[in-house]
Amino acid sequence: MRLTTFGDDAQSQAVVQRAVELNSWFTDQSVINSVRAIATDMLQPELLNEWLSHYPIPVAQPRRVLVIMAGNIPAVGFADLLCVVASGHAALVKYSSKDTPTMQYVVSLFAEYFDVREYDGGEQIDALLAMGSDATAAVLREKYVGVPMLIRASRSSLAVLSGDESASDLQGLCQDITAYDGRGCRSVSLVFVPCGYDFGGLLSALAECEVSKKWMQVYKHTKALCRMSGVSFIDATNTIVARSDEFPMNIATIHYAEYASQAEIDEWLNAHNDKVQCVVGRVSHPRAVAFGRAQHPTLWDYPDGIDTMQFLNSI
Repeated sequence: MRLTTFGDDAQSQAVVQRAVELNSWFTDQSVINSVRAIATDMLQPELLNEWLSHYPIPVAQPRRVLVIMAGNIPAVGFADLLCVVASGHAALVKYSSKDTPTMQYVVSLFAEYFDVREYDGGEQIDALLAMGSDATAAVLREKYVGVPMLIRASRSSLAVLSGDESASDLQGLCQDITAYDGRGCRSVSLVFVPCGYDFGGLLSALAECEVSKKWMQVYKHTKALCRMSGVSFIDATNTIVARSDEFPMNIATIHYAEYASQAEIDEWLNAHNDKVQCVVGRVSHPRAVAFGRAQHPTLWDYPDGIDTMQFLNSI
């Protein structure tokens, strides 16, 4: 499978180079990792068979479904594309200006087997899939009046620690925090810790985690602002760790909140469910994932917990 070895040949290396030139937040490795993850996490035959066995496919009446790609991390729109072609619909793709080369390459491979083509802006569509903010949703609803659409909002992710995590768990958590510069909805930026938590292991893991130049630039800038304004924080040498139970606004910062009981966490999650994408840790939650797996969603990990295949079967 060409996606498995993406980045090893001259053609895909050229794709990586163009993607990085177009989006300064991307790195060679982040583009390669994201595309290879498609092959390992989503396109394994046994996973596909199990996933699709829960749905009536192909659909009785194929529709033209427009997939509007996001571009905050490489190939982030692939899951929506896969749902459309797996259900039997025709996929029209509108690339993000921030991630055109990567997705053009992936789409070119899928177009060999499925009805997939680039959206020219003029073709009639029957349904729409997109990810974006409330403002984006409002614009799309106005532009495509009467068209069934599924738009997933911007969200963030968190972790729940017990204090008994292994060094491997904490290393995995640091990948959940820093991968793709923390710019994805599955990037962890808020951590719940038990009262009296010893931050030593987490700080060590963060300090050893390799981060990008842009991450370090934001970290240094944020640290300077915190010092000038007298804001209390813990310095992890590449990440600001500050007390708050709200998701931070910037990358290179993680917030932490202490808890005394599971009930406190449950109460917070219930109150903020519309802001949470996934929860990392050994917890009971419908969107819970293991340490180190936040950036590796399975086929069942639908954005915002909304079943995309059910939507596609309903149009």
